[in-house]
Amino acid sequence: LHPAFQIAVLAACVLVFWVCLEAARENRIWRLAAPAAAAALFLWSFGVQAAYQADIYYLLRADKKTIPPGGATSSPNIRAVKFKKTPNVYFLSFDGLIPAPLARKFNIQEGGVKEGGGFAYEEVLRRHGFRRFANHFSAGHATRPGLNLLLALDVGYYEDLWRANSAFSPFQGAYAMYSGLESSPLLEIFKANGYTVRTFAYDRYLGGQQGPHVDEFIRPQGSSACASMADFRLFNAFFRFCPLLVRAFRENYFNIRAGGVLRKDGLHSPGDVDLLLEAVSKTASSPAPAFLLSYLAVPGHMMAPYHADKPETRPAALRAYFDGVQKAADAVEKIMEFIKREDGGAVVYVFGDHGAYFTKGRDLQDFRSDEQFIDYVRDYYGAYGGIYPADVCAESFAAPYSEGYIAAPEVARHIVRCLAGGEDASAADTNYPLVLELAQAGEYSVRRNIEGGFRDFLYE
Repeated sequence: LHPAFQIAVLAACVLVFWVCLEAARENRIWRLAAPAAAAALFLWSFGVQAAYQADIYYLLRADKKTIPPGGATSSPNIRAVKFKKTPNVYFLSFDGLIPAPLARKFNIQEGGVKEGGGFAYEEVLRRHGFRRFANHFSAGHATRPGLNLLLALDVGYYEDLWRANSAFSPFQGAYAMYSGLESSPLLEIFKANGYTVRTFAYDRYLGGQQGPHVDEFIRPQGSSACASMADFRLFNAFFRFCPLLVRAFRENYFNIRAGGVLRKDGLHSPGDVDLLLEAVSKTASSPAPAFLLSYLAVPGHMMAPYHADKPETRPAALRAYFDGVQKAADAVEKIMEFIKREDGGAVVYVFGDHGAYFTKGRDLQDFRSDEQFIDYVRDYYGAYGGIYPADVCAESFAAPYSEGYIAAPEVARHIVRCLAGGEDASAADTNYPLVLELAQAGEYSVRRNIEGGFRDFLYE
């Protein structure tokens, strides 16, 4: 929440408390009511946060979109092609999931990542028969843009949503496709072919309120405003009351004070795949063909106080990251064992939502060489991508959209083209563009496309 809002809440609490104290001088009952009134106002401020995350704007909005007529999607550049086959489809995303060749570009040798070796989750995926895509990239540099650009399939449609109404809340506009509050061309294609569509998130980071454009948005229901907070940028909200009130937050807080790193699994245990397995089970047992897009925040990425130019911050950050690597491997193992046992004909795409942020801390505006910029793009956008079974949609992938690399939305287009018997859903044919979103003052205010996409940023 904005500091000004927090200060206003504090000032209001002080004012109410003072008024009640003045009244208490004349009335004994007010002596008890004063602290209660101030506490009620403070708790009400938490309610504002909960409403903010519930996307109350969308609940009140009158112009809710309807499903486009047959053959069309919400994007004028994407068509709802008719499928010739309808297997269950799983898109399983993991935070900061990267391939070993990319890690070696940044001199990462820990955890068995050395020439010819790989991360623990890569070994699991290989054993289960995945085909890994070389030079695979996320479409966005962070979770929300990466996953929602995938759902958009069309950068122009994503940009239109962004310009229209993304300023009011991080769960609106371009970021609201995941929760179904905005329509997604990718999901519209599956729904037009009779699919039940679900999305899953381990917490409320990707949205609080389910919208009409998904059949089910599965996420934990927080028991308090603190437990529902969507982003650890809110870690200090309300003057650090959350670290005092919620045990997991409290443990995270003292870990940082002791010189550790911020752990994204401190509150919701994203490595615990039980809830995700429930979503996978629903998908596998669905009477109609089903599509699931999920997000788990493991292995994670370099977290504060890590800084690429401060070597003393590296050991603790890498220990935390490799702990997440093992959690990701365990999660993949459980999920794939279940899918192979219960849904043998499924198509499974496992991918990273973005990179591992080994260059974190450097200001993109201050990069002094092309090589530093190239490293940034590789680091923030480069991600693992693999498909199961290894030979599924081989004909479609044999005719790539881009030369030398593949971006996550292109994988989705390949799978759609495969299921549609070779018919492409998009009018564009090459070079999924690289959309740079540069952080300035906490807002993604600098946005530009790079001609040629990721062609100049290959890492293997």
